[in-house]
Amino acid sequence: MRRRLALLLAVLFFATAAFSQSCIVSTAADSGLVFPAADTFPCIDAGQPYSNAIQIRMPGAFHGIINIDSMVITSITGLPSGISYAFNPSLTLYPDSNTCISFYGTTNDSLGTYPLTFNGYAVITTDTTGTQTYSLTQLAQISDAPIPTYQLTITYVGDTSCNKPVYTGISSTKPDVGLSIYPNPGNGLFQISVKQRLPDLSWLVINDMLGKTIYTQAIQPDGSFSSSLDLTKYAKGVYILLLKSGSVLASEKIVIE
Repeated sequence: MRRRLALLLAVLFFATAAFSQSCIVSTAADSGLVFPAADTFPCIDAGQPYSNAIQIRMPGAFHGIINIDSMVITSITGLPSGISYAFNPSLTLYPDSNTCISFYGTTNDSLGTYPLTFNGYAVITTDTTGTQTYSLTQLAQISDAPIPTYQLTITYVGDTSCNKPVYTGISSTKPDVGLSIYPNPGNGLFQISVKQRLPDLSWLVINDMLGKTIYTQAIQPDGSFSSSLDLTKYAKGVYILLLKSGSVLASEKIVIE
């Protein structure tokens, strides 16, 4: 019954792959359980079409005494809205086999990191307990069990560093977009405005001086922009306001007194 379910799910997900870019199994995945590593995987640019793939390789055993007969991934949750996934060749993994998972679509979700959860079950065999079926949640409780862990990161267009902000200095650069914030310095309550019409989906991003993003807000391409900003819960000090729109990056220092 489980094998029939796995085959049915495999057919459904393989059909989905026809709507994404090609996802070809590569021997590069032989270097580890998941390739490439999550911290080197390309970010998702908010509001832009996206398509990239990872490789998963299933080992035949772990801890030297636990053999994996098969693993079935029934779903992946935690994805940003608008992002889908597809498998090639299958979501069923057997010992020493590889599969490819492509992630594709367009999302306007908040900037940040989205940890993924791989759901399903695995059939494993040991000398002491024989053959048993574990959910991936149960299997993850065993040290060093080969459960895929991964994350996707949404960023603004043009941010090539993924985990680091493009700009962390405190000097002000102001392309002609009419970016202003007042009162500045202030007590944490600010008013932000952009006078120039922005032709593309844009983002306001605020970083602290360590480069940590503490606030993001999307700006729809429908005219000038004005919004209140409440930073009263943050410590006094200097922060950096970034406006990212297409190839334009405007920045302004924010001081909370």
